[in-house]
This record gives sequence, C-alpha cells and structure tokens, in this order.
Amino acid sequence: MKFFRSGSYATVASTAALVVALGGTSYAAALVTSANIKDGTIQTRDINQAARISVKQVRNDNSTDLSGSTKTVLTATVKPGSYLVTAKAGTYSNTTSPYVECWLVGPGGNTLDYSDWYLAGQQGYGEVSNEGVLTTNSTTTVQLDCYGTGSGVYSKKLDITRVAGIADLTGPNVSKAPLPHRLATRH
Repeated sequence: MKFFRSGSYATVASTAALVVALGGTSYAAALVTSANIKDGTIQTRDINQAARISVKQVRNDNSTDLSGSTKTVLTATVKPGSYLVTAKAGTYSNTTSPYVECWLVGPGGNTLDYSDWYLAGQQGYGEVSNEGVLTTNSTTTVQLDCYGTGSGVYSKKLDITRVAGIADLTGPNVSKAPLPHRLATRH
C-alpha cells in the first residue's frame, strides 16, 4: 500500500470522488430504463415541455350572420411548438340555397384546411368541420374564418392540441376522381 502512504488523504479522497462523479453518472444513465421506473412516480414537471400534450379550446355559441363577406369567427394564440388543430361550426340558412365555407388559417396566413356546406333549393341546418397540423417557431395566431350568403354559423369551436411532433404527408390519390367544383371563391 505504498500508494496510500505517499499521497495525502485529501488527494486520494478527491481523486476517488472525481472518478465516481464522472463515471457514476454515465453508468447510472445507461442503466435507467422504463422498467426501472415505478408506475406513478414520474410527474408532469419531470417531462420536457415539448413532449407534453396539452389542449386549448376556444368556443362561442352565439350566431354569426354571413352576408357575403369573410368573417373571423374564432381566434387563438399558440406558443412555439407542434399542434393538431380542429374546428367545427353549425350552419343555418336565412334563405333558400344558402352556402357556408370555412377555413383554418395558421402562421403567415396559410390555409390549413377548407370545408363548405351548401343546401340547394331549401332551408335547413348543417355543419362544417376543419382540421390541420402546424409547427411554429414563434407565438402565432390560429383562426377560423367563414364566408357565406343567406346563412350563418353558430356553436363554433376551435380545439388546439399540442403534440410532440407532426408529419404532414400527402397520400396517393387512390380514387383518381376529379376534384369537386368550388361553389364560391374566398373573399
């Protein structure tokens, strides 16, 4: 044991502490798996903010008449991150042959999704719904815009779900059917 006699206790202790500090951490990180974690012990504060799922809902049950001009019927502000956004609005008619078109607007004014409702030759009720995904690096606004004539929207709802990540893919056109004719252009 010449090694211990030539060095002071403080030198030996500090060297041992350094070895444990440097090697022990990597050793422990390599060994901890989900099997080592007891159910119910991890809390929300232990999970990275980007990996948490959260939902924000904005709704308004009041009626909004659509009289030939675009109206923003719901809006919400979101922080940087990835989101699934869905919207729904009930429709009604004031006249015969009404129509409503609504679209989700994301960062930079980009349209995330579009839907429409038309009731030929009669009056009645219907529904429009939209959904889309977005990723933003800065705080931004998401909104539901609607346009129509002889109609209105009510029971409007905008749901924004924060997710860890998204893949916005274009799938193959398996039906090869022609695109439907749009009833009106956006204003």
